[in-house]
Amino acid sequence: MTFRLTDVLAIGLIILAFDPNDAHSDPESETSIQVAGNDACMSAKSLQDHLQGILEAQGALNTTNLTVRVTIRKVNPALFLIKVNVSRNKEVGLSRTYRLSSTDCQSLDELLQATLERFFTEFPKWRVPKPAPEEPVKEPELVKEPEPPQKKVDIDLSVKLNLSGDFTPLGGSAALGLGLRLGRTHRLLISLWARGSLPAKLGDSQYLQTALLGATGWQYAKWAWQPRIEVRVGTLNTVGLNFDTNESVWKFWTEGVVGIDRSWQRWTLGLEVALSPMRYQVANAEQTVVSNVPWMRIGLTLQWYFWAKQNERQG
Repeated sequence: MTFRLTDVLAIGLIILAFDPNDAHSDPESETSIQVAGNDACMSAKSLQDHLQGILEAQGALNTTNLTVRVTIRKVNPALFLIKVNVSRNKEVGLSRTYRLSSTDCQSLDELLQATLERFFTEFPKWRVPKPAPEEPVKEPELVKEPEPPQKKVDIDLSVKLNLSGDFTPLGGSAALGLGLRLGRTHRLLISLWARGSLPAKLGDSQYLQTALLGATGWQYAKWAWQPRIEVRVGTLNTVGLNFDTNESVWKFWTEGVVGIDRSWQRWTLGLEVALSPMRYQVANAEQTVVSNVPWMRIGLTLQWYFWAKQNERQG
């Protein structure tokens, strides 16, 4: 499950209803930061330093008997379970479990920051500092509010190859494309395609089809298998082969596509079905032999991402 920062803020926190100041007090000690589990998602040293910075910014670094514990468990090479617990005097105030894919481990620092900031903001009694020696009264200082967390927006370009089986009548086609993908969980897809078919029989002769198409679509990338839908619009050319006169005709073409993709690093393999509402026919000059232009395709698409970038913007 891919982590998205806006989802964390919308889900909220699991808080037990009690006042930590009313709990039984153990012998006083300062805040304890504990990191346990697998280092593959983020090193324990980096994670501990990041937690210390968050608690310091929230004024909870020296809270008496406060324990912040983060446990990382590797479920499989592509999935991690992240458990976040905050307790004081053995009373639990926050307990959350997240599922992160290996590609989203880079968002772990944002996840922890958003979770702990929200918790200490809504429940300030959990950051009661350890009593300090009395000092002369000072004028209150203005504290700058922390900047809102940032979201990362992925941008990448890919080269695409599609091999399809064409139906009614039966045939085959291949296409090359260039694709642009924007977003992390909800992705905008934009692509350009050039497609050509195998020669199709028409009486004693044959005909060929080529198409130039532009496409736009949407993909949901939170799961390992990522569904997508697209609309492709462009022009279709049919040209005769081995006729006395080989005519070439251009027609408007559109089709809807439903597919599902699986990614491995820079590669993506997908299965798709394309359906067109267009019903064209080709015929010889005497109109004695007529054939339908295929309006359904089932195929595989292979993509290679040759360029990628992450831009940060305010959340």
